[in-house]
Amino acid sequence: MTKTNRTNYLKLKAVENSSVAVKATFRGVNLSYSYDRKTWVDFSFREIEQETGCFWGEYLSPEITINEGKTLYLRGDNSLSMNNIIQFVMTGKIEAKGSLTSISRTAFYMRMFKDCRALVKAPRLPAMDLAAYCYQSMFEGCWNLPSAPALPAIKLAYACYMCMFKDCRALIKIPKLSATILADDCCWGGLWEIEI
Repeated sequence: MTKTNRTNYLKLKAVENSSVAVKATFRGVNLSYSYDRKTWVDFSFREIEQETGCFWGEYLSPEITINEGKTLYLRGDNSLSMNNIIQFVMTGKIEAKGSLTSISRTAFYMRMFKDCRALVKAPRLPAMDLAAYCYQSMFEGCWNLPSAPALPAIKLAYACYMCMFKDCRALIKIPKLSATILADDCCWGGLWEIEI
């Protein structure tokens, strides 16, 4: 366990009793959690057999419980990319707040909340300069997400928003793109396509 005074966190608040686990496509994930922002526990990961379907990762953390009304704080130091992906696995109802930059040095969040039907609020997305595929499928399959975060990025890249809100069935309002010049195929595959 590590003690710290750092204030930059990704916050997962439980609207009802909930849980969160983490899947990763790479060894050496640097991610820790705290309930009180004083005592931090590193996530441990075990190798899992290759799955088929929605995720192609190889490592899984144990499930961490979050009691109703409580917040789980996350922080880490990772360089996420096409080969280094972190994906949350959630149950219950969870609001995500705070900073995604607290878990990754790079603005790359591909599939991070994919199929998280427990997600009812998305975190802010502050990146202004996007990389190719950086938000691909980030919220895909988040059936209970009623509103999308603002998309303030000015500089877009190839497929950066690809399938970002695909199959978000509860989505009431579609986010406005801040960028006035779009990159080739920045929304390739559809930004908010709904499959019924």
